[in-house]
Amino acid sequence: MLDEKGSILTFGDGEMGQLGRSSRTKTIRSKFMCDESGEHLVVPLRFKTKSKFYDVTAKNVFASGFWTIVHCDDGKYYAFGLNNFSQLGISVDEADVGPDGQDNRELRVFLPTEAPAFGAVDNFVQIEGVQHVVLLDNDGKVFAMGKNTDNALGLGNWTGNEDRDHWKYDSLQKIEFDTKIVGVSAKLATSIAWTENGKAFAWGFDTTGQLGLGLKEEDEKMVSTPEEISSAHLEDFSIIGASISDQHTLILAKKN
Repeated sequence: MLDEKGSILTFGDGEMGQLGRSSRTKTIRSKFMCDESGEHLVVPLRFKTKSKFYDVTAKNVFASGFWTIVHCDDGKYYAFGLNNFSQLGISVDEADVGPDGQDNRELRVFLPTEAPAFGAVDNFVQIEGVQHVVLLDNDGKVFAMGKNTDNALGLGNWTGNEDRDHWKYDSLQKIEFDTKIVGVSAKLATSIAWTENGKAFAWGFDTTGQLGLGLKEEDEKMVSTPEEISSAHLEDFSIIGASISDQHTLILAKKN
């Protein structure tokens, strides 16, 4: 939650660091996860330079699959939570994989940490996703980052399980549309975006028809780049909103 003073409050399950208040997620008492007063729910937005501490105020907050992202008045984005595919805009240090092949990386970000990858864009109005994130800025441009297997980022460049160059991105990748986008939604390996003129596009992995593209059993289920949703049910209707989940999608439309 974002209050009128620019403070961030979080509550619920914090095991993946998504509450941003402590690394003691296994032992911290439940009242620190949720309480009626709000006293223990505030996320400290205090940071340290070489010479001093400074505080920032939150302007906007986004939360989805095991993560939280905060946009602050210093123009920066801060993130915390599960970052296993660099979806928080914070690079994962591959050097933490030991010589014996043991994966020693800590893939959780427990406290608000600057997310440098978001700094190239001034103002995001939506950030959605789980293992990948899809971001919409206030100019209607769409970006994506994180896990790209099954071409979840809509870039069309992942070629299969042996592709070690395009399976993950820790920097923003622009998704090209020839029209202004006004809304996005994303979950596991699936994404959808819609325009101001009533069209919607979907991409990712269509396991149960959730992309709304009418794919048949014999069709390729991996949709590499955004494809327009077309259905007889949508004739004479304009799409004004959509929400995609792991296995189904809800579309809001108005009659033309």
